[in-house]
Amino acid sequence: DLVLIVHPDTLLTPTAISETVTCVRRAVLKTRLGSSGLSSKAAIVGTMRHDLFERCMQERKFSDEFAQQNIDQIVRSHSDTLVGCQYYDDARARDEVLRVMPQVRQFAAKYCSF
Repeated sequence: DLVLIVHPDTLLTPTAISETVTCVRRAVLKTRLGSSGLSSKAAIVGTMRHDLFERCMQERKFSDEFAQQNIDQIVRSHSDTLVGCQYYDDARARDEVLRVMPQVRQFAAKYCSF
């Protein structure tokens, strides 16, 4: 394999260098998101929904107000992945995640005894 050593901890392949011609961030995103490429929008939304569900369960709070208080931080924590799959609309991402709240409340009412 051919590699260019810029820094001993950072190895760049010729492919990574050539990909920066069309998008200077692509090499960094691929490094952060894995060599398999960029994630799908559905997978990212699912991960963010899981994060919201987990927070609701941990705090035992299932209100829309609690979800609204946490959604910005959840979307922000996945911003690099959202950009990586060309999902630039944070408001739409928040709405997609928040749509799961009725099911979260239903699950909690049915299966949780707190």
